Order: sequence, then C-alpha cells, then structure tokens
Amino acid sequence: MNILKPTRIYDSVSSIDFDDLKNLNIKGILIDIDNTLIDMYRNVPQEVFDWINKAREYGFKLLVLSNTNNKKKVKFISDHFNLDCVSFAMKP
Repeated sequence: MNILKPTRIYDSVSSIDFDDLKNLNIKGILIDIDNTLIDMYRNVPQEVFDWINKAREYGFKLLVLSNTNNKKKVKFISDHFNLDCVSFAMKP
C-alpha cells in the first residue's frame, strides 16, 4: 500500500518540519505511542505537548496509530492528548 509509505523520517516528533509537510500538501500525521509520544518510562516530555499544539496550529489532523493490542493504554494516551486513536493497527 504505497499511499501510507513514509517519505520522511525524523529523529523525534519535535524535529518534524511542518512547513515542509505543508509544502508537500500533507494534511494528516499518524503518530505512534511508544518512544514517540511517551518515552520508555511512560513519561510525556513537554516537547511532545508543544509539538502537538504546534501541529494543530498548522492545521494538521493527528491520529494515534499503535500496534499494541492494549486498548486501555492507547485510549488513555489518546484521551490525554485529545486525539483519535487506532489500536492493534498491525502496521509494518
């Protein structure tokens, strides 16, 4: 499925260039949980909150997309950020 094939890879969410994504006509961002929104200790860095707010200011639609089948974890995190979510996504 080439429609969901990534064309950019970033070291962290905070390094994503929103202007670059806008120039590519990207309207939405799929976000993983582990080591993206939360660290290995389940902490949420302030930079993640800042990044989500900035992404919303730019008008991006955000979706939490996780491979975990732990629906409670995904729901807790997505509610924490007020984002829609999909668990057990079986993404590559």
